Amino acid sequence: MLKNAKWIWNSTDFIDDEYVDFLCDFDINNPHGVSLDISVDGTFAVYVNDNLAGFGECSDDENNKIYDTFCLDKFVKQGKNSLLITVWHHGAPCATYSVAKAGCIFSITEGGKDVLNSDEKVLSRINTNFKNGYCKYITGQLGLSYYYDNTIDNNAPFTFSALIDKSKDIEKRPIKNLLLLDRKDTKITYNGNLVTIDLSEETVGFLDFSFESDNAQELIITYGEHLDQNGMVSRMIGPRDFSVEYMAKKGENKFFNPLRRLAGRYIQFEVKHPVKIEYFTLRPVVYPVNVVPYKFENPLHNRIYQTSVHTLKCCMHAHYEDCPWREQALYALDSRNQMLCGYVAFKEYDYARYNLVLLSRSYIKDLKVLNLTYPRDAHLPIPFFSLAYVLQVAEYVKASGDYSLYNQVKPVIDGIMQGFSDRIDENGLIANLPYPFWNFYEWTDGNHNEWE
Repeated sequence: MLKNAKWIWNSTDFIDDEYVDFLCDFDINNPHGVSLDISVDGTFAVYVNDNLAGFGECSDDENNKIYDTFCLDKFVKQGKNSLLITVWHHGAPCATYSVAKAGCIFSITEGGKDVLNSDEKVLSRINTNFKNGYCKYITGQLGLSYYYDNTIDNNAPFTFSALIDKSKDIEKRPIKNLLLLDRKDTKITYNGNLVTIDLSEETVGFLDFSFESDNAQELIITYGEHLDQNGMVSRMIGPRDFSVEYMAKKGENKFFNPLRRLAGRYIQFEVKHPVKIEYFTLRPVVYPVNVVPYKFENPLHNRIYQTSVHTLKCCMHAHYEDCPWREQALYALDSRNQMLCGYVAFKEYDYARYNLVLLSRSYIKDLKVLNLTYPRDAHLPIPFFSLAYVLQVAEYVKASGDYSLYNQVKPVIDGIMQGFSDRIDENGLIANLPYPFWNFYEWTDGNHNEWE
């Protein structure tokens, strides 16, 4: 429950786009009933005895912090165990992150009793393999990319951590943990110095590769959902940059990064020196659901259903996402469609409920509407998305029979309805609203004031 743990970082000084490792040992008497509770600002990966034991993103804000719980039974042994946590503090604003102080807080329990709590005695250091402070955006919605340098030996000394002043009012995330699946099989094509990896379908997960390089060289790894007429994955689309970067050393290069999900069907990069690839792929990350096995007489209808279910699953992680490739953001209207389909395809209600609670936390009190996404800082509300949220809550109650959600979010619904009632003009209509409202209904020029 983290009640005896403390928020820590490697220093009280931190920067945007920073990676920090935390290292400590802990003793276990009986390797059963061992669990870890953890909350961070940003994204984390947990290694117990050198095995990945948990990962996740804290899609929350400073006023509504959440923690995740992981069972460690299959990773721990009787006696001394090692714990390594890498935390990526984003810092830079986007549509999927609310800017806050860097920090990590964790607790390990055995049979419900504390074994280890984070405090200033935990050792920590900057992870120098990552390019800290880089702040290279993929998109303004999705947030930051990364640069990993494998020619560097990450052997900076560990020192005692610093205490960070952050709220201890943290609630447990009430949904399941994400699952990491096996490496996706790929088809690799070589065209001169250009390497193209085909994942065969839309795939969402962590970059995972192993290859040998004749020399040290920098790879700009681009990913996307299609190839253009020249067989290229588009890296730069307007201000967007769909790439991550990797500095390979001479010899063996093995890399796996559970801190940033990529998505698409294709991965592509150019090499200056020959490489011998063992594998180069994504490891899919999914939210666990049970799919209702509908069968239709028309084979095409079966394919449509299977594709639709796959699309839904590609957009379910810490919350619903409008799309897996360029945004991974939680919107009211987009998630309404996903919920309605999910009630049929998955009979899933807990996940939908949690998303509706998250959306209620985006309520802007003085404007009486929801913010565009949650979490985010900048105010850019689309008015009618708030009305869609009212429908979402009603549809959830009807589908699940759970009236407790309505009681929880009733102040938000009342505020939204009052806000729209107050804006009805003399014609009985609600006119376009002034800045900072984005009067968006469809992608048609001239019907909104977004660029204000």
